[in-house]
Amino acid sequence: MCQSNQKQIGLAWYMYQDENDGNMMAAEYKGRLLAGGMFFPIDWPWPPPGIKNNEQALAYIKERLEMSPLWPYASSHEVYNCPGDGRTKLQWGRGWTFDSYAKAGGLNNTGNMGWADGMRLHITKFSQIINPSDKYVFVEESSKYAGGHGGANLGPWALDPENKQWIDPVAVWHNGASTFSFADGHAESHRWLEVATRESSGDNSQFFWSGPKNDRDFAWCLERYAWKGNSRP
Repeated sequence: MCQSNQKQIGLAWYMYQDENDGNMMAAEYKGRLLAGGMFFPIDWPWPPPGIKNNEQALAYIKERLEMSPLWPYASSHEVYNCPGDGRTKLQWGRGWTFDSYAKAGGLNNTGNMGWADGMRLHITKFSQIINPSDKYVFVEESSKYAGGHGGANLGPWALDPENKQWIDPVAVWHNGASTFSFADGHAESHRWLEVATRESSGDNSQFFWSGPKNDRDFAWCLERYAWKGNSRP
């Protein structure tokens, strides 16, 4: 199911750029920052005031998903939630989060003014991607810091390609594996090799976490992370 979700949102992302002159979905849409893994527009302050429980939160998130630039191409709320993501069983304000996926940080951060490196290192056009079948677009992310901000993964999933450093943990919901969607529209599951990667998913309140020396998982992610340094001008 989760890999099917990834395929649908990956194809939605692909169709969006195809109908927008090759411009990849940015970090803002119609003047609003996109949250929830870059899926839906939000207003400040965030989290939205007035929400008291899970039912109200879910109604709000679904309403916002229908305002997403991807909604015309992936028009099902459930597509944006992995069945293995247990955060919807938590309480609002204590980790409840609906969206399970986050866009890779090197893919068009236009409008994300709070992350200067994201703007400096990103690419904006689909044509800049070399080997789209080997560059992922959406990553499973389950961040405590995101849930604590009110029900959404705020911002993209990122690593630091210049300094070769993890930034965000990945979510490991599938017996040691995670799913990815790729820029050509396909999706696949990847099994993690390092204990540290799996453990970071369980304690993912941290930024800039560290894996082992010669981290095989980081090498895999870095090779497939599209950014200015490995793309066309």
